[in-house]
Amino acid sequence: MITSISWRNVWRNKLRSGVIMFSIAFGIVAGVFAVALTQGLIEQRISESIELETGHVQIHNVQYLEEQETGHFLEGMADIQSQLNALPEVGAATYRTKITAMAMSANGNAGIQLIGIDPEEEKTVFGLSEKLTDGAYFEGIKRNPILISQRTAEKLKLKLRSKVVLTMQDNDHEIVGGAFRVVGIFKTSNSGYDQGNMFVRKSDLQRIVKLDEVHEVVIKATEGYTPEQTKEAIATVIPSTWKEQTWAEIMPELAYYNESGSLSSLIILGIIFLALAFAILNTMLMVVLERVQEIGVLMAVGMGRLKIFSMIVLETVFLSLVGGVVGLLLSYGLIEYFGKNGIDIENSEGYESLGFSSVIYPEISPEFYPQVAIAVVIVAIASSIFPAVKALKLKPNEAIKGHL
Repeated sequence: MITSISWRNVWRNKLRSGVIMFSIAFGIVAGVFAVALTQGLIEQRISESIELETGHVQIHNVQYLEEQETGHFLEGMADIQSQLNALPEVGAATYRTKITAMAMSANGNAGIQLIGIDPEEEKTVFGLSEKLTDGAYFEGIKRNPILISQRTAEKLKLKLRSKVVLTMQDNDHEIVGGAFRVVGIFKTSNSGYDQGNMFVRKSDLQRIVKLDEVHEVVIKATEGYTPEQTKEAIATVIPSTWKEQTWAEIMPELAYYNESGSLSSLIILGIIFLALAFAILNTMLMVVLERVQEIGVLMAVGMGRLKIFSMIVLETVFLSLVGGVVGLLLSYGLIEYFGKNGIDIENSEGYESLGFSSVIYPEISPEFYPQVAIAVVIVAIASSIFPAVKALKLKPNEAIKGHL
């Protein structure tokens, strides 16, 4: 009986109930969508960094991490490569030679990181071949092809088949150089990465710098294994002069983004729920004050204080749940739509300079929705306590007369 009375009471003043339900629904949509937007932005950044920049685990010479010189290579890699590839945790690996170089064209120059790769091997770990905006992935030019970014092409005024002269230091500390032809132009969501890197065939680079070794191994973990598990497995087969690092160790700012993003999401939801709690409390207090005589009559005919308390709490819960369910359904619809179509941010150079994509795809874990629903019920119950206690303090003989 108390349940049905509480449900009917919700609809006695449809306008007021509608306003508070709309407020709850709007607050939940705003909060949940803000969380989804934050999580989507961070997950995209981490995912794109792993797929284009860091992989899951990297291996370097310890000295190379301190000074990125040509001579600090992974000596003896030929003997260890087969052991690395045989590890069940290692899904794929690419072996790279990296040199700091100066790129020059007829229209300018730029300091860059020159990365020598095996094109087919690189495709098993990174998705660079899918980021081409023009040209081909090391196809069409036989001698010294080079991949450059769209940003670098604009800066040096280069196009497909343009000549780029690269100057660098070889393994004997001599200044050497070579002429390359642009075979493809790529663009990623990280403008800093684009501006700083060029890609050539490893065999071409090793020939110029007189070095038949690699400076870096980038590993993609087998599905089902974490980067940390993969790192531990790698540590068992490499020498102590080498160092293995997960993506979180290589780019700690990404791990910080992940942690701070979760914290900021909780703060946003906390503020919204606090505002909703005060709105619900105010509404239910008005309800109690309007029904002083009614509550007095119920007390006079024998309704217990516990039932009156339950009636007010249930009315608050019903009011909040209707608004909460509507808000969650709208949130789900918005997140599903924009999760597929994305939100294009205009004038996104600032985002791209930090490595974030100009198109954001909101995403949120499915278990987040029931958590929000539970939080709505808790907020409703907490907000109803003061009005309910206020009702319990009424004296039947005075309340019937409309006196508090």
